[in-house]
Amino acid sequence: YRHLISYGMSHLYYNEEAVGEEYSKWGMEFTFRVKPYVADGDEDPFWVIQLMNNLARFVNETKVWFNEYQFLPLGGPIRSDSDTDICGLAFVKDVDLDEIDTPHGKVIFMQMVGLTSEQLKRLEENGTKEEVMSVIDEIKADNPKFICQL
Repeated sequence: YRHLISYGMSHLYYNEEAVGEEYSKWGMEFTFRVKPYVADGDEDPFWVIQLMNNLARFVNETKVWFNEYQFLPLGGPIRSDSDTDICGLAFVKDVDLDEIDTPHGKVIFMQMVGLTSEQLKRLEENGTKEEVMSVIDEIKADNPKFICQL
């Protein structure tokens, strides 16, 4: 699988004015694990980068960021040119990267976890943190690294 990590949701370069802040810029970077799509061969999954860019643009424009155990309906398949049932995302702290301290503050690596239409429907009906945690635990039982496979 590929483990993609965003770059730019936290401070990219040393910034004297940001030293000592609680969080570095938005305080997070997105991560996503994906098994290469058969039709792509050895090509890199640029669609994931586009997804991360869209989420970053949303955060930048709305000043609303994603926390652990939130979920997001995507309004359609996660990848439009595939026959996938994954149509939502949940967010968890990355199982390997967790968080780091920088001169500018904390950076949390927030992993995006693909949700099927059934899982998303469950969360839309009962979107409590406990229900999101329950769905995440169910996914983790068979997929501990949360690798998305289309």
